[in-house]
Order: sequence, then structure tokens, then C-alpha cells
Amino acid sequence: MSNTKHIYFDYAATTPIDPLVLEEMNAVYKTIYGNSESVHKIGVKAHEKLQNARKKIADILDVNEKEIIFTSGGTESNNIAIQGVVRHFLHNKNNDDNNNNNAKSRMPHIITSVIEHSAVLNTCKYLEEEGVKVSYIEVDQNGVIKLDQLKNAITDDTILISVMHANNEIGTLQPIAEIGQIAHNNNILFHTDAVQSFGKIRLDLHELEIDMLSASAHKIYGPKGVGLLFLKNCGRKTSIDKSEESLKKENRKWDFYLDPLMHGGGHEFNWRPSTLNVPGIAGFAKAVELMDTRREEEMGRLKRFQKDIISWAEKNIAGVKLNGHPVNRLVNNINLSIKNIPGNELLLGLDLDGFAISTGSACSADSGEVSHVIRALNMEPEYAQGTVRITVGRFTTEQEVEELKKGLKKVITALRVIKEQRKQEK
Repeated sequence: MSNTKHIYFDYAATTPIDPLVLEEMNAVYKTIYGNSESVHKIGVKAHEKLQNARKKIADILDVNEKEIIFTSGGTESNNIAIQGVVRHFLHNKNNDDNNNNNAKSRMPHIITSVIEHSAVLNTCKYLEEEGVKVSYIEVDQNGVIKLDQLKNAITDDTILISVMHANNEIGTLQPIAEIGQIAHNNNILFHTDAVQSFGKIRLDLHELEIDMLSASAHKIYGPKGVGLLFLKNCGRKTSIDKSEESLKKENRKWDFYLDPLMHGGGHEFNWRPSTLNVPGIAGFAKAVELMDTRREEEMGRLKRFQKDIISWAEKNIAGVKLNGHPVNRLVNNINLSIKNIPGNELLLGLDLDGFAISTGSACSADSGEVSHVIRALNMEPEYAQGTVRITVGRFTTEQEVEELKKGLKKVITALRVIKEQRKQEK
């Protein structure tokens, strides 16, 4: 096929903006340009749009409006959650140490998994350099976290467990209900990076015992540079039903479970200073609304595409295996390893033939190495090197899926011919 037009199969990396989201954003850009913190009528208009967007998302998630904190995306949300909890512990510990010369010097301990997104893993590595203790829990061959290992890792110093809901590479869903229960049974906070699953799977945040949740607009057909952090009780240890006055900075020391990561104005209940991107947030709210109203039909269609591609691959590609949990996985994710076929060569071949797929996380795919997620599955090297990720989405068609099958067959056949020729030349 022509290489002038690409067919997109990389929806886990980012999604095209939905026309209805773009329409909403354009309308806001044209008519609402004020600073949402300004007290004049133009600013009030922006503030009302912001609060309407917050309320729409909160209502869909069935949470309090004050529990929705807007950010620049999943990475910032993860950092606010993880670093914020650690900073709060250290801040209070230092105060306690100053008041008690005999206080035992302690460093906090956090628990995460070996297959987290780099936004979590690199944050944890940074904190380790600062003296924080971190346990990285292994996963089984399907990418599911080992709960017994997690339980055994808990110590008296454990203050946070951070485990993603759905893996961005292999699509495996983690048992976050059980993890949340384990955390709360031990008086530990629970954060989940839900960037990949947000909108695709309906979550009851309170039933799941989630304290903090990260999400990003560009994964659900919204704009880039906009995300959210769900903060249970708006970051309080106790009830959210208190006066606005209690949200002020001077009261945070005793009543909150994390500290702000940045300092500036009083935006987002003092959790995230910076003038807010009202058009982007309005687009995010529209994207959440569309995911909510279309979820059942859309996820059903994507699951059919997923089953079709997996079934076809297992019948038509020699030496192929599916990575991730066979059932408990995102319905739009197909992660395949093909024996003795370098994944980067397959990606480039398909790219030249007009298809956009991935070898793993877009945030680290250019490294050319087997990803940390695939390494964690302990598969044979001849399979690990041949891993590709295909993700379908809202604008994927049956015709495009059929074209992809032809492209895969063509490129894999060509690569195997080249491999055989190289072998004979030796």
C-alpha cells in the first residue's frame, strides 16, 4: 500500500482528538479567554467553565468536586501523588525529630511494581537517591503483580503502595481491589496510575479503596497537556466536608496526607499552582463524557477487533505468542512476540508500508532495547526481541484491521526471507 497515508494502530501511545472534543475546545478558545482566578466578569466566566468541567467529571466518577485536581497529565499527577506523600511524611518526621531529641530517625518506605510506567519508576528511583526505601514487586508470566510478595514487603515504615491499574505495554489489569484492601488493612495509602484504563473501564473509586488516581486526557481522545489527579477527601486524612478555610496551607500539616509538589498561587485547592488551561480542561471533560456514554458499544467493538487480530495471528504467524493476561486485559491491546523477528525491524517495515504500531511504551521506545515490562515476564530472548504492541481505538475500522493483517503477513514473510539469506551468506 502507499506510504503516504498511515493507518493508526498505536492508541495506547496517544489518541486522535475527537471532533466533538475539538469543537468544545474551539468554542471555549473563541469566547472564554479570561484567567479563571480573576474576579471580573470575564474571569468569572472562565471560572464557571472550569467548575462545570470539574463537576461533569466528578459526577461521572461519582466523587466530590473537590477531589478532582487538574494537572498537565499523568506524569505530573503521579509525581504529585508519590512525592507529595513522601514529602509530607518527611516534613512531619523532621518536626517530630526537632521536638524530640530521642526520636528514632526513620525514612519512609514505598511499594510499587517492576512493570510500572517510567513516570512512576523514575520517580521512585529519584526518591531512592534521597534515601527513601522502595520495594519493587515482581509479576507472574502474565504480568500480574504477586500479591504474596507485596504483603511480605510491608514494613512499619511503609506509607504508600503505588500500582498501575492497566499496563501500558501488555494491557494486563492488576487486582487493584485486593491491593487497595491490603493497603488500607495496614493503614497505608494506595495510589494507582490509571492513565491507560481511565474511561475504558468504569471504576468505583471508593469501593476500590483508592486514595489517589492519575489520568490523562490524551489517552481518551482529548487534548495533550491536560490530566487529573483524584485525591480522596481532597488530600485530607479525615472528611472532606469542612469549610474552605480548612483547605488553606497553614492547616495542611496535621489534616492532610500529602504536601504540594510545587508552590505558587492557590489554584486547585492549593495542590497545583499555575493558571489553568480552561479550553483544555473543557475538552477533557467532554472526552470523559463521550467515553462514559459510548463505553459499552465502543469497548465491545474494540474487543471484537482484538479477538480477530489475536486469532488471525495465532493461525497465520509461526512462532507467535500473546503477552499479558489472556482475559483480564484492556480490550484494545494486542501485544505479540514473534520468534526470531526483531520487533524494531517489524515496526519499521510496517511503518514503510503505511502502518503505525509500537514496540512498547512511546516514552522509551526509541531505546532499541527490550522493555522492562517484557523483561519482567522472563520470556525466552528469541521471543522478547520480537515484541510489538498493536492498539486499536475509536476510529479503527474493519477494513483497516484487514489491511493490517495483510501488512503483517507481508512484512514478516519478507523479514524471514532476509534472515534466511543472511544465514546462508554466513
